[in-house]
Amino acid sequence: MNSKTFSIAVFILLFVFSSSLCIADEKKDRHEHPDYKKILSDSNGLGFDPDNEIFYRINNIIMHQFYGKPSEKELADSIVKELGTLSAAANKNNPLDGRSFEKPSEVFEAALASDFGIKSNIVKYACVCGLFKGTGDPYSAFLTPAEYSSMMESLQAVDFAGIGIYLEIDKDNDNMLTVIEPIENTPSWRAGIQAGDVITEIDGESTKGLDIDMCSSRLRGPRGTSVVLSIRRKGFSGLRKYKITRDIITAQTVSSKVLDSGVGYIRIRSFGRKTGSDFRKAFSSIEGEKNKGLIIDLRNNGGGYVNAAIAISGLFMKKGAPIISIKNRDGKTAPKASELDIHYDIPVVILINKYSASASEITAGAFQDYGRARIIGDKSFGKGSIQNLLPLRDGSAFKVTVAHYCTPNGRDIDKKGIMPDECIDMGSTKIGSPDDAQLKRAEDFLLGK
Repeated sequence: MNSKTFSIAVFILLFVFSSSLCIADEKKDRHEHPDYKKILSDSNGLGFDPDNEIFYRINNIIMHQFYGKPSEKELADSIVKELGTLSAAANKNNPLDGRSFEKPSEVFEAALASDFGIKSNIVKYACVCGLFKGTGDPYSAFLTPAEYSSMMESLQAVDFAGIGIYLEIDKDNDNMLTVIEPIENTPSWRAGIQAGDVITEIDGESTKGLDIDMCSSRLRGPRGTSVVLSIRRKGFSGLRKYKITRDIITAQTVSSKVLDSGVGYIRIRSFGRKTGSDFRKAFSSIEGEKNKGLIIDLRNNGGGYVNAAIAISGLFMKKGAPIISIKNRDGKTAPKASELDIHYDIPVVILINKYSASASEITAGAFQDYGRARIIGDKSFGKGSIQNLLPLRDGSAFKVTVAHYCTPNGRDIDKKGIMPDECIDMGSTKIGSPDDAQLKRAEDFLLGK
């Protein structure tokens, strides 16, 4: 599976026993450098001053909990390199260039004692970024307070003012800002924005070289204000401009309805803290309709809390049936099962696509292994690692990979994904549109066609 940089949907998978996560959040691929030039150009560019103790705490956790077990020398070299990137962005010389360090703490202390001609909070931030890049793991990363707040908005289903759109930086399309999907009944949906649209400009300013956070901040704004998007779309001759008025986006992780055919339909956009209970409520709301089966739509769902995936999957399995098996850095494995007494005995189809990751793959993998559902769609993303998420007192946070997981039958889906029982290409068709071939096939399957 090729690597993608994912969207403001915040594609995360959190582990059940703590604020830990299993992130398919490649929108935060920290192997790509932060935009130091932008940070340096704004006097408040970074927005906070990392505490010195943050660095030592992160270093300690990486050395003792990180799944990959990097050497201290590798981490130290990575920090020096990152400080060089920062210095170059500031047109300064890196005072640590050419020096050799054996431990990350030595580099950090030398950096604090050196004159970079750069604000110390930015130097400390670069040290932390270098520390994570030294792990070689795209899912372990540091989150500034603004990034952490944005992530939690998604997981906690917090309403915000914006246009209602899921985005990616498409590495297969010259790293252009690309629409994954407009959210139904939001300003972007009503304006006619489509999956696959390339946003070349926001309010006349190019999106080239911007990351998701920068783009999403430009798209958000007070309710009633407008934003103009320049769109490149297959079939368009040149660019087309869309003026969209921002509105309150109600963040829901679960929605449900009964299709005209009598088939039940539940869509899960992400696996948040309340998604398990919200799913049960959604199922109850359609159960009385005497539906002919249930479609669980996990397309464009990049993950969430593992306990939510286990809770939902467990509703359709025998009590105590393992949903996943967790393998820690020492090679020890432990199965995890739902302990709920509820059991739904109804035919199920699960829809997945290339943006279905982490918790979505846990769910689809368990249903597939137990033969409990027909899996229809495209091959999933392939995210089989788990991260711990640790908030810090200054509002920032970090996530670090601490384990990998397998499906109940022992399948390791990392970088492989889950292959559907039926593969159906959607092209650029909107999810949920009248031309949604994957949804139509799921419906037909449950109707016996």
